[in-house]
Amino acid sequence: MKSETFYEMLSVALVIIGLSAWLMESRNGPPLNMNWALMIAFGGTAMRVWLTRQRQARRRLRRVFIHTAQTDPAKATQMAQWLRECGFNPWLDTTDAQSGQVASLSIDKALDESGAALFLLSPGSDGNDGDLTATLTRVLTRMHDLDKTRTAIIPVLLDEVAIPRELADYQPIPAYTELGRRQLEKRLEYLFGAT
Repeated sequence: MKSETFYEMLSVALVIIGLSAWLMESRNGPPLNMNWALMIAFGGTAMRVWLTRQRQARRRLRRVFIHTAQTDPAKATQMAQWLRECGFNPWLDTTDAQSGQVASLSIDKALDESGAALFLLSPGSDGNDGDLTATLTRVLTRMHDLDKTRTAIIPVLLDEVAIPRELADYQPIPAYTELGRRQLEKRLEYLFGAT
């Protein structure tokens, strides 16, 4: 963001100006000027801390939950990498979930932190996938429990494939084309509040 770059430069400038003024005033100036110089430097440092926290909060908000629905693991990993390159923070259920009973808690935590839930679909993910139904039910329940009206469910087609009936109410995006990937990126940017 342009404004973030401006504030980054301003915070560095304040620290430099404040410390420079402090060094010059410490040699031959009154103590009051040293206090002002230190306050300017502290203000610049505080601004940097605030910018870092804002960036971390925005990164958390750009979390995207990805359910692979028996998708080819290589394609799922490629999709997660592409989302990272687009500036999103993907959480892939096959690689990021912890094993055993903790998996349920890690999935719930990922859903709590996510602003979108993508269901990757390929020829291996037909309507007979009980895991797809269970995960979709869990996502819907979790979204309802948390009152996450900003969260979207997006079926993402990795190949030309029929939409499972569980996802028939949601608009699919054909991510196997460049146009589809741009459409997915725009939809996620819209969901996360970018212009």
